[in-house]
Amino acid sequence: MNQYQNILFIAKVVDVALIFSIFRFFKFKTSRDRYLTSAILFYNLFFAIILISRSSLAFNFICVFFFLELFKVISTKKILLLGLSMAACMFFYKGVLYAWILDDADYGSYNPGEFVNWIRNSMTMLKEGYTSDMLPNNSYWIALKSIFMVDPGGEGLSVWFIKEFYSDSYVSGLTYGFSGIIEGYLYLGTIGVFLHFLLIGIFFSYLEKKPSAIKIVLVICAMFIMFRLFRSEIYNFARTYSWYYVYQVLIIVVFDIFLKRWKKEY
Repeated sequence: MNQYQNILFIAKVVDVALIFSIFRFFKFKTSRDRYLTSAILFYNLFFAIILISRSSLAFNFICVFFFLELFKVISTKKILLLGLSMAACMFFYKGVLYAWILDDADYGSYNPGEFVNWIRNSMTMLKEGYTSDMLPNNSYWIALKSIFMVDPGGEGLSVWFIKEFYSDSYVSGLTYGFSGIIEGYLYLGTIGVFLHFLLIGIFFSYLEKKPSAIKIVLVICAMFIMFRLFRSEIYNFARTYSWYYVYQVLIIVVFDIFLKRWKKEY
């Protein structure tokens, strides 16, 4: 899939469409919105299973939980319990599906995935005594460029890491979580970790001010990729959020404005 980034760009529009459709359903409760939301949700869940993707599955849960809480359908306490239950299921999700779909018994009964990866990788970097001048590129500069360029050049730290320490396992698209914690620490020390997450906090604070339908969509998308703050570098977070969510939302908004003007004229 890493070779077909343009397909992924289009595919992510379906994720954004799910947020808009759920929002419309809870706000207007029409039968058309109910059918549309059900169809998109079924489509997303189906491919989350076929692709054995925990992140795709989590996205659907986050969307539903967010609006259930926003429109006070169920209490916040129940949302938290459902969220914890979902997180627990994620530990077994990949292992079970690999055994059922791919008949891969060696995969194990569960796979904690990136949560373990970023801890292991951080310990490896500290043990080997790596410093910022030993890293291939400035991760934060690449992240800034990635907002405006599909291919900003250079190499993300998660890709560099697997080439450096697990070259026998490397294939295009495969990465091992690098962690925003160790990223900030390597570049600026302890203060770097603080600044790394302060930047993310300021970003969320902006989205929280004067909430609108568009900002709600952007908040949900940002919530979904929050796990990237722990499993990967800031480049992965910035590039994924901008090219796979923000720009899709902008395209939909511009297209909506165009349609409204076209209807007025004709």
